[in-house]
Amino acid sequence: KTQLPAKVAEPPPSVLDAARKLPFTPNHEDVYALFLKTPQGPVLASHHFSAGGKGSATVPMGEILRQALQHKAKAIALVHNHPSGNPNPSEEDKAVTRQLAHEATRHGLALAAHVIVTSEGATSIAA
Repeated sequence: KTQLPAKVAEPPPSVLDAARKLPFTPNHEDVYALFLKTPQGPVLASHHFSAGGKGSATVPMGEILRQALQHKAKAIALVHNHPSGNPNPSEEDKAVTRQLAHEATRHGLALAAHVIVTSEGATSIAA
């Protein structure tokens, strides 16, 4: 497997707008997926997948991919919050981005963005 570096990237505007409107819980991480018609949008649907602790949450990749295919999406945007307020991606965030991008590609999907939302704004990791 090729290890691609995760880097900061500008998410599509439709993804950023939708990510900012999601209801995050201030004291734990919430994980959402946005299902997109194309990698640039528009957003077809969103789904809350998990709630974790203050520093991590489970990302159910198989279920995210299944729902993307059910929605006939061509791309996925993963969105989660950092209750700490730190907008920087963790090593786990980078690893999840690489893994989801790889799995999405195997299913004919694109990972459009992985957005980290904080009280101060949002950061996006490119795959």
